[in-house]
Amino acid sequence: MPNDIDPIIAPKILVLLTEAFENVRGYFLSPNTTFFETLETLDHIKASRTMRDSDETIVGHIKHVILALRYSQDFLIGKDVSQYDWKASWSDAVDSEGWSSLKDELRAEYARICEFVRNRDGWTVGNNLDVMIGTIAHCAYHLAIIRQNL
Repeated sequence: MPNDIDPIIAPKILVLLTEAFENVRGYFLSPNTTFFETLETLDHIKASRTMRDSDETIVGHIKHVILALRYSQDFLIGKDVSQYDWKASWSDAVDSEGWSSLKDELRAEYARICEFVRNRDGWTVGNNLDVMIGTIAHCAYHLAIIRQNL
């Protein structure tokens, strides 16, 4: 159910999503540190290498973020999310073609969630806004882990 504040909330969500993925405005990132800018500096070898003090890879973090973006949208529309396999999202290595495909998949999922936000009403109903704020924070957390390990 739309209300007077929904047209104000959606653009603000989009600004923060945009900051995390493609265009720093200074809310929580430094210049040239978005997801897409960061990933363009990496090849499949670096992305598939385990991180310091961890058995995780950048590939695993990206797959996890893609899944989290899908999950948030499905959760918000009331879709059954019990089928989500969080452990499988952490699969590790890719070749050059797989790395390119994974980056494309992240871009597509980001575009999908932005479109979802633009077309969604009811941000103040239930925990809808909480889920989106949590999604942005979750993505920013994984970006920070990736950047910390470069």
